[in-house]
Amino acid sequence: MADVEFTIQYLVLGHSHPHEAVTDNLGNIGQLGIAADLGLLPGALAGAAQQAYRHFRRLQHRLRLNDEKARVDPTEITDKTAAVLALWNHVFNP
Repeated sequence: MADVEFTIQYLVLGHSHPHEAVTDNLGNIGQLGIAADLGLLPGALAGAAQQAYRHFRRLQHRLRLNDEKARVDPTEITDKTAAVLALWNHVFNP
């Protein structure tokens, strides 16, 4: 989750001057959509990152509600981590 949030913050800071819309506080999922609409991210990549972020938030909420540690088996989230890594690489390693 932190990698997605950091990447979004970077996009906001780096593109707010030419694209004021990225500063709209619509939450992380909304900001990924805005970045795609502005052409800062491919739509499919933004969608995959949105799905991954939603999944991680659900996991976090469920674990906290059950007083469990926020640790999951990495093999259960391989596709989600791949989406986050793809987002990171697109933004920071173009």
